[in-house]
Amino acid sequence: MIYKQIVQKFQDEVLNERCYDNFFLYCHRDFTFKSNDDRCVFGLDAFAEHMNDYQQAFPDLTYCTENMYQDGSCVVVYWKMKGTNKAPLQYYPATYKRIELHGSSFFKFKDGKIYENYVCFNEYEIPKQLGLLQNV
Repeated sequence: MIYKQIVQKFQDEVLNERCYDNFFLYCHRDFTFKSNDDRCVFGLDAFAEHMNDYQQAFPDLTYCTENMYQDGSCVVVYWKMKGTNKAPLQYYPATYKRIELHGSSFFKFKDGKIYENYVCFNEYEIPKQLGLLQNV
């Protein structure tokens, strides 16, 4: 299986279908996740906890691949995330509004599995689209 296929299956099964039992089918045992903040998340439990915040706030949250590129054992994905806010997210109240934003993910592989996942998106788009920030 080429790396792009592994990333797509990870996105479809683990993120969109929330099938965390399949995490280790695609991810290395020493998996590291890093998003916009400086905090790194290590392993399945910490990653599932991180994603749980977003999936509770947006129960219909889905990720759709817009573009995907592979260079050796690295894959870059430009994605679109959509969902309806039905519960608080961190310090934001539930607004019941639908959001759609884009971001990029960089995946590095080790032993044929996802070893590192770095995600970047405009974090101000969430409160802006929820109507909580003006003129940002």
